[in-house]
Amino acid sequence: MLAARDRFRALVRTFARHRYAMLLCSLLATIAIGPLLRHLGFGDRVLEWSLGASLLIAVMPVFGERRWTFLIVLVAAAVLLRLVAAMLGLPDLSSIGLLLWAVLATIAGWRALTHALRAKRVDTEHLCAGLSVYLLAGVFWGVAYVSLERLVPGSFTLGGSPLMGEFSLADGIYYSFVTLATLGYGDISPLGAIARGLAIFEAVFGQLYLAVLVASLVSLRLVSRMQDARGEP
Repeated sequence: MLAARDRFRALVRTFARHRYAMLLCSLLATIAIGPLLRHLGFGDRVLEWSLGASLLIAVMPVFGERRWTFLIVLVAAAVLLRLVAAMLGLPDLSSIGLLLWAVLATIAGWRALTHALRAKRVDTEHLCAGLSVYLLAGVFWGVAYVSLERLVPGSFTLGGSPLMGEFSLADGIYYSFVTLATLGYGDISPLGAIARGLAIFEAVFGQLYLAVLVASLVSLRLVSRMQDARGEP
């Protein structure tokens, strides 16, 4: 019994040390594999489960963080609401699930950001936390775009024409990262004033975040490595 408890505690400590590296890898895998799975006919379901796993990694409490346990309940509730809504065909319930996704992505991004900014010496884990915030922002805006299209149909166009059919979560996340990276493909475009405002805000946020925060973290990481090489405290 004691041996099993010690192994569990060791596992938790390992998770705590590499939480944001795991989160970054999970988010990158979700973004890369999600469209392929959708093309193969799996729909958004696998994408949502993968996003749920990423958010679970981000909000999972470790030692001394018992107050965050309720976030695990929110992740489970979001996944369950989306699953039930898809099975019963309830769009309102599905929208509530999307709202929970957005809230969780915001909380997860904030926790990762505060972890990165609190660092006195920047290591790889802090860099992964900073980069995870960027990816979580893309997820948050993607969910926001899908919710907006459901609340205000016609907020987006596809090739200059109104969207025909559902604006899926995969579509929203795709458009979000195209906007965040300022690629501007033009296949999906904002039409309504709210959609345009969100797109502008996301594009400006993406450029400022990479230019200011991530660049600063990389510089501090280089300084930390130089201090380590010289044996400085």
